[in-house]
Amino acid sequence: MPSLDRTAIETQCRALFWDLYLPHGVAEVHDGMLQKCDHPPNWTSVLLELSQDEPALDLAFSALSISRVGRSNQDIRLVKESTKVYGKALKDLQRALTDSSRAQSEEVLAACALLGLYEIFEGGDALNKSVGWISHAQGAARLIELRGPSKHSARQSHHVFLGARLPILYSAIVRRKRTFLAREDWLTLPWSSTPCKTYHDQLVDYAVELPGLLEDFDKLRRKAHVPDIHVSLQELLRACHTRKDVLIEWEHGKKQFSRPVVIRHELRKDDSYPFHREMSWENHLFMNASLVYWSIQLVLSTTICQIELLLNSMGFPGANLYSETTSSQQQARQFATCIAQSVPYALMPDMGALGIIHITFPMCLAFQHFVESKDEEVCSWLVKTCNDMRRQGVRIRAFDDRPLADCQPDKWYAGDSSNNNENDKATGVALPNPDASDSESDWPLSPSSVLSGGGFKSTFIYENPAKYYLDTSEPG
Repeated sequence: MPSLDRTAIETQCRALFWDLYLPHGVAEVHDGMLQKCDHPPNWTSVLLELSQDEPALDLAFSALSISRVGRSNQDIRLVKESTKVYGKALKDLQRALTDSSRAQSEEVLAACALLGLYEIFEGGDALNKSVGWISHAQGAARLIELRGPSKHSARQSHHVFLGARLPILYSAIVRRKRTFLAREDWLTLPWSSTPCKTYHDQLVDYAVELPGLLEDFDKLRRKAHVPDIHVSLQELLRACHTRKDVLIEWEHGKKQFSRPVVIRHELRKDDSYPFHREMSWENHLFMNASLVYWSIQLVLSTTICQIELLLNSMGFPGANLYSETTSSQQQARQFATCIAQSVPYALMPDMGALGIIHITFPMCLAFQHFVESKDEEVCSWLVKTCNDMRRQGVRIRAFDDRPLADCQPDKWYAGDSSNNNENDKATGVALPNPDASDSESDWPLSPSSVLSGGGFKSTFIYENPAKYYLDTSEPG
């Protein structure tokens, strides 16, 4: 019967989803602290612990898994049918949100988060304000806020909350609006039943202040003609530097093995990679933490430059008492370069689809910086990389347009063209042997060049599996 075949196909897609999505091989996590804290390496793992009776969660997981298997096997039929399941999931989620008992459940929250993942893969550019992932992030934020901080201390709800925090933060950065996550109760109560915070939790704690700083700057920039506005701008500048210092202190407190190392990039035929080296980590969690750190520091450095330029244009060169504009611009370039040099690791087969989730937003931020600094070689490579990702089924928009429609261009200093960011105190990049040359035979090769048997290719039974989704008799 078609209904039985359809159920079998959904089951197979769900089973394959974990192999396609979660990192494995060299990127897999074996961390004693996470095991001690009973902390899953990725929040999606708790889906296996949630009730299967919530239709919104069931449909959301089906839509995501079917689209991923379809993309992996280049089966456009499955991808198209996943959009129909996605539409049904949206409708059921809307119905769930009008039901007070369902709206408070962990399953509905997880459904909202899964639909946000679907939008990242199938929706559009990570920095385009009109795409669906931001709407889902805002929806998850509203749902989490209505539930209250104490409702996110139990295991399942806590880890779904942790998984939603970063998309909510990124959405708030794009919208440049402060978030409730920066309030003290949201920084403490969700961990009331947890023995410890991971270092990634602590990083996000420090980062949630950033959207509020951006909102304050936008308000002050619109009042540039107001007398004595420079006093408020200078206070904001000090607050940005304080936040940078807190983040640097977090970076210095990391264990050495969790930091990235710089390795030689092995050139291949028609390779347009613009750097001689790239980044590598012991596992994907360490990479994600570094990318979050560099992204926040890049936005902060950029904002500091903009504040200083505005103060200088108003005739207050005293801004240089707090920092040198050129130094901040050089740091911004270093952070953007570190992100760019992380792309090969994030996109290697062992990272699975989660590597795409980790790299997309930071890569867009880095691209915006390189556009402003007029680095055509790096921009061309990022555009090519984006197009390659699109051909592999990652539906982010090409980088040909400005990532932020309303971003205001500033005068940029291109920074140190040597990209010499090894052992930099702000970036936290470690070089195993600072005196080593690229020509030495014992220099580690890039993960994009040496894939230790980790390339996963799914096996799917082809018998036009999408045909059973063509039933138009069902509502929606």
